[in-house]
Amino acid sequence: MNAKPLQPWKTVNTKTIVDNPWLKVQKNEVELASQMRIPDFYTVTIPDASAVVALDENENVILKREYRYAQQKELIEIPAGAFDDRETDPLAVAKRELREETGYESSHWIELGATVDCSAKLTNTMHLFLALSCTKAGTPELDATEDVETLLVPFAQAIDMVMRNEICCNSSSAALLKAQHILQKREKQSAHEKRHDRHGGLSRCRNHRQRHPDHKPRQHATPQAGNHANREK
Repeated sequence: MNAKPLQPWKTVNTKTIVDNPWLKVQKNEVELASQMRIPDFYTVTIPDASAVVALDENENVILKREYRYAQQKELIEIPAGAFDDRETDPLAVAKRELREETGYESSHWIELGATVDCSAKLTNTMHLFLALSCTKAGTPELDATEDVETLLVPFAQAIDMVMRNEICCNSSSAALLKAQHILQKREKQSAHEKRHDRHGGLSRCRNHRQRHPDHKPRQHATPQAGNHANREK
């Protein structure tokens, strides 16, 4: 798609309203491409985070149920957590959060890309991963403020939960749908390779017969009566 690029907004002035280890809130005066000005456009910066679609050896998704104060209700999500100070590796964060929140570990990781949870106000990025063949390595190591229940849900059921809005967090929904797409492609590729190997074997047999048209399957000689009697003695 060769669409004409959109003109970015210009920052005329910025004032920091809140600045602590958990978030930064800024009041910005911005100028649009039309030269219209907005005197109080607020942005919120929170740490980047990683989230994991974790499948155990039975292809159950490892989910968590947690009370979310901002929403005033319990939500079902995939394991996730924010970067600590000076952390820069999204995969390392994903591995840590999976282990701490659920007690599971994996040695097979696939990067699913990154999402933006609220493009209008939030400035952070959520890095998404798929972890396969997860195994229980211990008990969860939760923070004092966390009360998390681990759920094991068949993968197809988790996708249905997304479509029924039982899993409604943007990053969780996007990661599960991305994982479904990746796994379906892997299954199709595996099926294609099996068909190719099978057809390749048949082709080799046909090619052999074409190169050796006089070749006949080996036949075992029928034993004569006398020989047959001698074997029976």
